[in-house]
Amino acid sequence: PSTAGYEKVSKVFRILKANIQLLFKRSKKSQVILITSPEKNDGKTTISANLGVSFEFGTNSKVIIVDLNFEEPKLHKYFRNISNETGILDIFKRYSYTDKELEKLIEKNALEKEVLKSTFAILEKEKNKEDAPFILDEVEGILDTIIRKNFKTGSSIDEIVKNINKEIKNLIESDIKLQNSKLYIKLTNAVNTAVKRFSKEKVISAEKEKIFKAQIKYSIKKVPEFENLYIITAGTIEKEDVYLSKNLIFTSNILKNIIKELKKDFKYIILNTSPIYSVPEVFMLMEESDISLIVFRVDKTKKQSIKDIDRKLSEIGIENVGIVINDVKEKLTNGVME
Repeated sequence: PSTAGYEKVSKVFRILKANIQLLFKRSKKSQVILITSPEKNDGKTTISANLGVSFEFGTNSKVIIVDLNFEEPKLHKYFRNISNETGILDIFKRYSYTDKELEKLIEKNALEKEVLKSTFAILEKEKNKEDAPFILDEVEGILDTIIRKNFKTGSSIDEIVKNINKEIKNLIESDIKLQNSKLYIKLTNAVNTAVKRFSKEKVISAEKEKIFKAQIKYSIKKVPEFENLYIITAGTIEKEDVYLSKNLIFTSNILKNIIKELKKDFKYIILNTSPIYSVPEVFMLMEESDISLIVFRVDKTKKQSIKDIDRKLSEIGIENVGIVINDVKEKLTNGVME
């Protein structure tokens, strides 16, 4: 486009940015800006991309645009060297459906640490006694090997515990001094207590949370041309994901948590969503946003659509809603735009 044309477009988005900032009134908190439209091809993705650039240029703040338009994801096409791989859908699927094998691995690794901690605490007490046998230092190394070796097997937790206790018994019975110290009973009690107190659900939940946060960071892509502009693409789209995106993502706690994590690092978070008529759940996401912009296209959006959306917003009680009229034809008088 010509320089004059670019400046006109740039000015339009600077004005839009300024109007949004007036609503925020110098708030230091992160701001979530949702952009949607009644149907596809209303221009909301173009507006999302340009508004993101405008905020990056004019505020010296970190800005991220999130593509939630799973019907037709194309935000990445507005920027060079950005692919649609590893995005929101990938985060959602990874966090929702952590495979059973990974859960087993998480459980075993966490329980192994607890068993080592409990048994070594017993050994430490024994070593601090005045009459402690010197062989306890050797026992500590052997015990470490026994526990780690068994947890690396493919056996069940019950089998692992059974084998550990059996090997501890053989180890203690190999030395007369250890037999007299009742160390076998103390160590096996420590193993059994660690297993009994272990909360599988709590540990798996915590580890999945770490995976979730790491996946978000991995999905964030920096736009090369800008210092503080980033995007998260829609992600890998599969046939079965169409139903998933429409019915789950926009109302899920997972998406709320993604937004919550992004607020820690970004001042402005722009959500480019699917069209309202395709995914009415977008209305629910508006409740998580500081402002929602609805894009209407001149000579395309029907008056009835505007009335329907206005009625729906009133029913739900959504406030801080703005309207962006797209594709307005310039009126020229003697070559000057009015």
